[in-house]
Formats: sequence, structure tokens, C-alpha cells
Amino acid sequence: VGVRGLSEEVIGMPRLSTLICLTAATTAHGFIAPAPLRAPSGDVSLRKGVLSMSSVPKDEPRQKTQKTWQELGEALANPFTPPQDKPALLSDLIGMREDIAASVTKVLNRESKPEEELLGPIGKRQLKAQETVRRQLRDDILPSARETLEELRERARSSDSRPDPQEQFRRLQGLVTDRLDELTASGKPPTLPEPQKLARDIAQEVRNVFQSTPEGLEQPPYTVSVANPEFEVREYEAFTVARRDMVGVKPGTNRTFAEGSSFNTLAGFLFGDNDQDMAMAMTTPVFVERGGGEEAMSFVIPKEKEGDVPVPRDKTVRIEEVPAARYAVREFAGFVTDAEVEYQRQQLLKDLEEEGYEVEGGGVTVAQYNPPYTLPTSRKNEVLIRVGEKRVGEKE
Repeated sequence: VGVRGLSEEVIGMPRLSTLICLTAATTAHGFIAPAPLRAPSGDVSLRKGVLSMSSVPKDEPRQKTQKTWQELGEALANPFTPPQDKPALLSDLIGMREDIAASVTKVLNRESKPEEELLGPIGKRQLKAQETVRRQLRDDILPSARETLEELRERARSSDSRPDPQEQFRRLQGLVTDRLDELTASGKPPTLPEPQKLARDIAQEVRNVFQSTPEGLEQPPYTVSVANPEFEVREYEAFTVARRDMVGVKPGTNRTFAEGSSFNTLAGFLFGDNDQDMAMAMTTPVFVERGGGEEAMSFVIPKEKEGDVPVPRDKTVRIEEVPAARYAVREFAGFVTDAEVEYQRQQLLKDLEEEGYEVEGGGVTVAQYNPPYTLPTSRKNEVLIRVGEKRVGEKE
């Protein structure tokens, strides 16, 4: 971009010009030298808070693009953008020099905030996510960490006997032996994954570390009927879930152990702990129903298995159909703590009251989309509240 006078102190973030220039050229294979591109010539000057670029030809038609320069910059900086697409992105970005100059001028003249004018949708989401995670750490996670440690110590003290390491090793050895017997029962060696498929799966999991919505996972079908910056209203179709009650979870108690137990049990069912020894594909999100009665965790059953769902071996797992319904949904990043869920629930209820929606029931459902290794600022979580129609006379 070539704006050297715009310092980190002014915009409060790393130089956008440095980020774009470095990531535009760097690829997994080295450097790209886009031969068809002509570097802009002429003077780039900064006078009295106005950025001028004399290199822009007056008679040259500007290339039309549907994306903003901020979105193009983010795509260019994205390490997962295919290298062969980056020369075209860089060309489009160079064609939007006037827009870039206008944005920088607004920031220098204090007409706009840097984060509002210079960041694209991904950058703005990350900035909001950082603020959310910072609040969660300060107000909830760190204060409750001591309580969790005390609970773990109490559990250890109340244990009748400590596990014998040799006995634990024998159990593990038995599990491995049983698994090998299962794999070789047919007399044939186990089928190994194809190297190309394995490489694709690994690459996909690496991308999921940074993405808010995991790749390759089925979600329950819905349509968005209302969308605004704070929440959206979704019309969910009916879908099938495997559900397990979370026994012993009460308001104010640590739910880590109950949620972990339910997750492991439901994942075991999905991966083959059923009467057909059928392994099904993982889905997203994981739903946790809070308040309004018993709390429960649910995994979505893949659509192709809805007509032939195997019977769980664990009797605490139930197969149920979730009827079609309308939900108001508010998204947030970071960690799903009790305090954060309550904060997001109150914000959503406030927005629904202002918009005139009828709330149905007193509970809230929490949806978690990501594997545990996804970066906190990239995680996608949601609170869902069932709603009816708008009240008559309320604003549209």
C-alpha cells in the first residue's frame, strides 16, 4: 500500500501495508512474482492529512470488484488462500488505491476509528472476540480457577484408594489387545486410510484451528428469516439428536465433569458404541440445554442416518426428534462459562424485548461448534432462545 507515515501508534495495530506486502508474495512454495502486474509509479505523498497518489492514471478505468479493499486484503493475508489466486487479489487491491487512500485519510483526520475503517469483517470479528475473551478471563475464568482446583483436591481426598499404576497398565494392555483382536477377527489386515485422504484430513484439521466454523461437518438445516448485527432469527427444520441428561448439574455448581462425561458417552455412541457397531460422521454443533428443567447435551444425528439410527448400548443415551421451531440466536467467541452464557442470554433477551418478540419457555440452549484445539478468539458459540411471532404494532 505504501503508506509509510502511518505508524503503529496511530492505527493501534500492525502496519496493514507490511502485512499485505509480505503475505501477498509469500507462499508455501517460496515467492510469487506476478509478471502481468505493473507496479504503480509516481509520487505517493502525505500532505495536511490528505493522502495523494499521483500514480493513478486519470483515463484508466478502475477494475470493478464486489469486495471491499479490506476484504481483499484479508483474503490476500489468509495463509489458506490458494497461491494461484493471490496475483489476481493483489491486482484487484492495487486497482482500489483510491479507496485505500480515502480510508487512510479518514483515519488521519480522525473522521473514523482505525478498527472501523481499516479492518475487514474477519479482523473486526477477531477484535470483538479478543475483547470477549479478555472479559471472560478477567471476570469468570481466573476467579473460578481456584474453586475448580479445590474441588479436584477434595475429590482426590475423598477417593477410597489411589489407583495402582500396574493395574492401570494391565487394563490399558487389555484394551489394546481386545482392539487388535477385533481388527483381525476377519482374518484380513485392517484397511489403512489412503495417503491422499489422510493428508487432506490433516490439512482440514489444521485449518479448523483458525476457523470459526469447522469444515466438513454437517449442521441441522435452517433458514435465516431475520438478521441484524446483534442477533438473527432462524427457522429450524426438524432433526434427530442423541441426547443425554447431565445429572447433578445445578446452578452455581461446576459443570465441567458432567459435561465431559456426557460428551464422551455421546461421542462413543456416534463412533460405534451401538447395537450395529456403526460409526457415524461427527456433526456440529453440540447443543447443551440449560434451565427450564433438566439440563441435557445433544449430538445431531447425520441426515442420512435418521431413518436407521442404531440403538445406543449406553441406556443413558436417548434418540429423540427435535421438532421444527423458530429460535433467536446470538453468537459469541471464546469460552462457554456460566457467567458468559448468562451475559449473552441477558443481552439477547434485551434485544428481543426491544424488537417485540415473544419468548417461549424459560430455558436457553448453548451451541458449541469447534473442536477444543480451535483458538479461543476463533471459536463460534451461540445462545438460542425459542421465540414466537412479533407482537402486533412493534417496529419491523
